[in-house]
Amino acid sequence: MGRPGGEQSDPLGRRTGRGAQLGTQDDLLQGEDVYRRARELIDEIRRRSGQGERPDVELDYLRRLLERF
Repeated sequence: MGRPGGEQSDPLGRRTGRGAQLGTQDDLLQGEDVYRRARELIDEIRRRSGQGERPDVELDYLRRLLERF
């Protein structure tokens, strides 16, 4: 995939990093914020997995995430 001017993007349309590497150049969370953010993400996954109106494929994915983490 690409963008006008030869700029590359990943499957989600995000710009690739330097040297066409996927990822981010931004600093990642450090310290206690890491644990707070992890808890927020797990709580959101749990909330969404309890919503029966979501498509089965999404519910299966959410359940697999909960089993793994």
